[in-house]
Amino acid sequence: MAKLQQIRITKTPQIQQALDIMQRQYPLLDDSELIKVSLSKTITEDSLTDEEKYGISQSKQDIQNGDYTPLSGEKEIEKHFSKL
Repeated sequence: MAKLQQIRITKTPQIQQALDIMQRQYPLLDDSELIKVSLSKTITEDSLTDEEKYGISQSKQDIQNGDYTPLSGEKEIEKHFSKL
């Protein structure tokens, strides 16, 4: 089991500004949780290939445009993908 360690960060005006911006997007999280979300997003985004980033971007755009097929249940999903 990994030993938990603390990291201390000095809250500069720039860090406070970033936290304020993130707080609007995630109003229920405290500062330490916002830092975790930020690190997680950075790691995730940096590990994606350009093709994966494009696919995610295209999927988000399709959802915003209503261009998707809602599926519910395993049988409905199997039926849909068997037609492709």
